[in-house]
Amino acid sequence: MSTAERCEFSDLPVDSCAHCRGNTVTPDEAAAAHREQLVAAARWFHAIHPGVCAACGEPFTPGTPIRIEIPRGWRAECCKEGTP
Repeated sequence: MSTAERCEFSDLPVDSCAHCRGNTVTPDEAAAAHREQLVAAARWFHAIHPGVCAACGEPFTPGTPIRIEIPRGWRAECCKEGTP
C-alpha cells in the first residue's frame, strides 16, 4: 500500500485538498462575490419615494431610475454610468 502525499495544513491527500489545489476562498469572500453578482444583475426601476444615492450621496426624487446597491442602499441614475 502506497502512502499518498498529505497536506500539512488539512492532513488530506494533496489531490483532494482544496488548500493544495488553490481553492482558498473564505466564506466571507465567497459571500461578497455572491452579493456583487446580485448587484450586477439588479434591474433599474423608477423610485417611488425620494432618497439618497448610495454611491455619491446626492438626493434623488420619485421617478428617478434607481437600483439596489447591497449593502449600502440605492444607486441612482446620477451614478448609472459604468454599471451594467
